[in-house]
Amino acid sequence: SIEHVVKDDDEEADSKSNNDNIFTNLKELCLGNMSKLVSIHKRALAFPSLKCILVHGCPNMRKLPFNSSFASKDNLVAIQGETVWWDNLEWDDTIMEHLLRPKFQNKTSLSLLKRFYGKSD
Repeated sequence: SIEHVVKDDDEEADSKSNNDNIFTNLKELCLGNMSKLVSIHKRALAFPSLKCILVHGCPNMRKLPFNSSFASKDNLVAIQGETVWWDNLEWDDTIMEHLLRPKFQNKTSLSLLKRFYGKSD
């Protein structure tokens, strides 16, 4: 099972810029049914085009890979997931939690599954 979406190689772990530009054009990130997923990455990454994150069935993902400078921008429109997942997120920065909370949209399991499979309500 996958634990990290992006994982640094051991010899590159200290290099901060290796993974900074891998998500430059990503507009929507959908993560589903990955019970062992812990994180997208160990540190904050750049997501300059990201509009929406959809999380379903990832109970062990406790951190979002953003920093407060990303969270304060208006690019991100929505974080969709279940309230129990959102409430269990861990925050290194309370400012980031405060900035992202208004973007959170509680979605039931059924509505998230429909969204994953491209079916409208």
